[in-house]
Amino acid sequence: PESFEWLGQNVRYGSSLREIDLSWMSLRSDAGLAIIKEMGHNRSLRRINFSWNGLDDACAEAVAQVIFESAVDPSLEHDEDNPGIHTLDLSHNRFKQRGAMCISLAFQHLGGRESPLRVLDLSGNPLGEAGVRDCVRAALASQ
Repeated sequence: PESFEWLGQNVRYGSSLREIDLSWMSLRSDAGLAIIKEMGHNRSLRRINFSWNGLDDACAEAVAQVIFESAVDPSLEHDEDNPGIHTLDLSHNRFKQRGAMCISLAFQHLGGRESPLRVLDLSGNPLGEAGVRDCVRAALASQ
């Protein structure tokens, strides 16, 4: 757990970090949460790959919080030099309907504000029919 907190702090303060690939790392909820909670504070980070891990709905809730805060928090304002996270690969984890609902609600509650996120991959997660429906609604609402 301490190593994940250390990694989370490096993600937060790594000002030259542009991309991080944590796929196939056997990350579970505690590790994912430590990293996800910090990733929204890094203005230089563009791509994050969390695919093929064991991240669950608690991590999806944290992702939703990061999506929402990165769009509404003026201290995290993005510009040409620091556009923010635009690609997030969460494929092949353990997100279920609740996780999909949290992420979709984050987009729906942006209230016209634009998220820097352009690519969100949730493929291979057991979202269920309702979870997929929530994601489609959020995608349509954000256009």
